[in-house]
Amino acid sequence: MDLLPAALVIVLAVVVLVVALRRPRDLGGPIDPYFASLDAALKAASVGSPRVVIDLDRLDHNVDTILAGMGAGSAYRTVEKSLPSADLIRYIADRTGSRRLLVLHVPYLPSLLAELGPGWDVMIGKTVPIEAVAAVLDELPTDESVRVAREVRWLTSTEAGVEGFRGLAGNRGLRLRLAVELDVGLHRGGVGTEDELRTVLAAIASAPDQLEFAGYLGYDGHIPHAPAILRSSRSASLAAHRKAMARYAALVGVGRTADPSLHEGDLVHNAGGSGSYPLYGRGTPVDDVGIGGAVLRPSAYPALFLGDLQPAIWIASPVLADLGATRIPFLERFTALLRWWNPNARHALAVYGGGWPGRIVSPPGVETEAITNDPPNENLVPNQSLVTASERTQVAVGDFVFWRPVNSDAMVQFEDLVCVRGGKVVGTWSPIGRRY
Repeated sequence: MDLLPAALVIVLAVVVLVVALRRPRDLGGPIDPYFASLDAALKAASVGSPRVVIDLDRLDHNVDTILAGMGAGSAYRTVEKSLPSADLIRYIADRTGSRRLLVLHVPYLPSLLAELGPGWDVMIGKTVPIEAVAAVLDELPTDESVRVAREVRWLTSTEAGVEGFRGLAGNRGLRLRLAVELDVGLHRGGVGTEDELRTVLAAIASAPDQLEFAGYLGYDGHIPHAPAILRSSRSASLAAHRKAMARYAALVGVGRTADPSLHEGDLVHNAGGSGSYPLYGRGTPVDDVGIGGAVLRPSAYPALFLGDLQPAIWIASPVLADLGATRIPFLERFTALLRWWNPNARHALAVYGGGWPGRIVSPPGVETEAITNDPPNENLVPNQSLVTASERTQVAVGDFVFWRPVNSDAMVQFEDLVCVRGGKVVGTWSPIGRRY
C-alpha cells in the first residue's frame, strides 16, 4: 500500500520535470541596438508598410569576405535566383569586378539584358524546354538576339536537347553557345555517364554553324548537407566535395579525350557556391563559382564554410494594433492555458502582412501565432497577421517586427528594397518585375 503513493509521487515529479524542461522560456526584453537602429531608420524614412531591408554595410563585408576566401583561380559568378534585382546584381558586379551572371529563370533574361547593358558573360543555370528559349528570343529585338548569341551560354544534357538548339539556331540564323550539365552527385539532372557525354558532345560538334561548345556546369549544392555519420559535418562535406570534384574531373577528361578541338577557346567550368565557395579553384576542375544568397546570408545556408558572413537581409513589417491579452478565434476559453504555457504568447499584436518564409528575430519575445498562421489556417488573416509577444517585450503600434528570411528570393514579393547604410535609409532598389 505504501508503494502506490510513492509511485504517484514519482509520476508527478516526472510530469513536473517534463513540463519544466519543455515549457518555452520567456524571451522578452530590450530590443537589440542593431534592430533599434533599423527601426529608427525606417521610421525616419516614413516607411509604413512591409519592406525588404538590405544592410549595405553587411553586404559589403560579405562580398569582400567571399572574395578573400575564394580558392585561387576561381572566378566569381553572381547567381540571379537568390538576388533577383538588377540593381543588386549591378552593385555586386561593381564591388567584385566580375560581370559574370548565372540565370536560372530564363523569363528574367530579357529584362536583365536590358537593365544591365552589354558586356556580360551570362550562363543559364538549368536545362529548360526549347520553347522557353524560343520565347526569350521572340521577346528580343534582332540586335539583342545577336547579343544573346554572343553573351549567353545555354545549358543542355541530352542529344535531343542539342538538336532542339540546333534547329532553333538554324531557324533564327544564329550561332548559340551550349554548355553541358554534369551530374556530379546531386542527381537533379545532367549527364550521368561517359557514353552520354560523348553523345552530347558529338551532337554539338556536328553543327558548327549553329552551335558552339561553351563549357560545363556541375552543380554540387548537396555538399554542405552531407549526412555526418561517425564523423563531423565538416569532414562529411569535405569528403562529398572530393567525390564530386573527382567525378567532375573524370567527365571533363572524357570529353577532352573524345574531342580535343571542341575543348579549346573560351570555356567555363562552373560549380558551387554559396554554401561551399572556398573549396574551388586550383586543384579542382572548377574555375567559375556561382555565388548567390551568401552575400545576404539568409537562414537557409549551412554555416560550415561561410566564415563570418553576416545576415544582411530582413523583412520588416509595422505593428498595426496592440490587441492586449492573446485570444484565438474559436478557442477563446483555452487561450488562458496557452498564455500560461508559453510566456511569449501572452500578448497579441497585429502586423501588416505576413506569411513570409522566415523567422521573427526582433523584437525579442515576438513569435508567429502558430494556430492561426500554420496550415490549413495560414490565410485566416493574410493581410494582418497575428503575432504574440512576451509581456516583457518592448513593442508598440508603429514599431517594426523583423523577420530573417529563409531565402533571399523573398525579395520578389515586394515592390522595392530599402537600402540602409550607417543606420540610415540611403535609397531603394527594385526587384525584377517579371515573374513567369
